Amino acid sequence: MNNRFRRAFATTSVAALIAAALAACGGGNGSSAEPPTDLAVTGGDGRVVATFTAKSGVEYWLFYARDASISKSNWVSLTGNGSIVNASSPQVVCSQYNDLSVWFAADGRTDGGPGGAFSTVQRADLRAAGATWRALASGPTALNGIGFAAERSCPTNGSLYTGTYYGVGPGGAIWKVSDADLYAGWAGLGGASAAGWTAVTTPTGFTDDLYAVSTYTASLNASSPSMVWLAVGAGGAALHSTDGTNWSVTRAASGSHAAMRAITKVGSTFIVVGDNGTIESTVDGSTWSTLTSGTTANLTGVTYGNGRLVAVGERGTVIQSTDGGGSWSAVTMATGSSAPTADLAAVAYGSYDINGGTATLTSINTFVAVGANGTILRSTDGGSTWTDISSTAGAGGSNLTGVAYTSRFVAVDASGAAWTSRLGDTWTSQGSAVTGGASRIVANSAGYLAVGASGAAGVAY
Repeated sequence: MNNRFRRAFATTSVAALIAAALAACGGGNGSSAEPPTDLAVTGGDGRVVATFTAKSGVEYWLFYARDASISKSNWVSLTGNGSIVNASSPQVVCSQYNDLSVWFAADGRTDGGPGGAFSTVQRADLRAAGATWRALASGPTALNGIGFAAERSCPTNGSLYTGTYYGVGPGGAIWKVSDADLYAGWAGLGGASAAGWTAVTTPTGFTDDLYAVSTYTASLNASSPSMVWLAVGAGGAALHSTDGTNWSVTRAASGSHAAMRAITKVGSTFIVVGDNGTIESTVDGSTWSTLTSGTTANLTGVTYGNGRLVAVGERGTVIQSTDGGGSWSAVTMATGSSAPTADLAAVAYGSYDINGGTATLTSINTFVAVGANGTILRSTDGGSTWTDISSTAGAGGSNLTGVAYTSRFVAVDASGAAWTSRLGDTWTSQGSAVTGGASRIVANSAGYLAVGASGAAGVAY
């Protein structure tokens, strides 16, 4: 959860007042129309999908509030009110709080006339994603890494699309699947819950194993978002793309170069970590800078949050940088907490909590690192001090292989099981996420996609 989410809340009340004024007076010589008779709403993680059957020539407006008494006359005065002018089905309503209910109604009009009567009011219950998982169709034979290419913070009217997932694997394989396909399956809109992957054509002759993929989006929510893709792997091999379809080799693999295992971003700069403590930065995949890590441990995970980079790896290695990767140092363990010795696989940052039914956007500023034998490390002060909470977290002896954050932390383990935690302190098993075992997990703004070395994948929205 990020600053885009926080800014969206600030504009809701203003938009509602404008919509109320327009709804009251109409704006043309048209007339009111019948509301949709089949309005349905499905609650998700911080968002709701509304669907209805539209009639030709009718403009529909969608109204909502956190109050079951919502009506034509009172909606603008109710808590959590909002509206969507000229709504299209499916209509996604973002910037909602979890563990609360929101009530929806719609009206209709033609030619800019006043809105007619409200439809039957429908209730949506919001909750954090990660508890229920659905399998994707087969496609890849193996996946080592996963990334999400975000184009929008919230889908436009009549769409479920915010971006595309990319998976990478052995032999230079790259696969992709639209989040709209996965979201449609979750919302029961006919999209395949088992949506299939599409193979991406990679440069002729490129066969090096790939381990990680990431994307930088310069202009989120723009018609031309200006994006850069980067995939890395064995021998330091790197592929680059500006459209996700056409890829070029920007660095060939070398027997003397370390394998690169994970990627994060600081602004438009990719920070890449790998074996032998190797850390590098690049903007375009062609020009690289080597950064001094201060460790020779193999690094397997890296993330960025609130001005701090954190990388993790074998033998309990956790290092940090507060200057964009220019200098790195070992993190400080909290008093009474010993430094970990188990191999660490991944690290994630959680910014804001929208759970608990309090309708409050709360800063948590928390990092979580996971690894072998159920190892979980946690920092609640933005990465300054860390605590090993493995013995009390509840993840048992699972070999945790990945962790991500949307509105709560979700981790996966080598058996394919998923684990969830609101604040990273106590963890709950959510059953199987990926058949045959999980290797990595990534979050988008509404849910999670986990992948495994067998090529299997699971999605939770």
